[in-house]
Amino acid sequence: DASESVALNLGEGRLRRDGDRRRHFEIAAGSASEVTVALRIAVAKQYITAAEAAEVEVVLDRVRAMLYRLTK
Repeated sequence: DASESVALNLGEGRLRRDGDRRRHFEIAAGSASEVTVALRIAVAKQYITAAEAAEVEVVLDRVRAMLYRLTK
């Protein structure tokens, strides 16, 4: 759900203005953070390997960096 929220809020935010736009990007950033925690839980429960999580983290780091810039 959190990963979908990132994409959906980015899509909605890009068509908004000013504070409303920023709010959608902030929600997307929060969801990206939630995905990070979910990956750590998945590794701890051995649903995925640390290597698999690391592959996702590379992309997720880029998304979080982009969202940081959009919210500042």
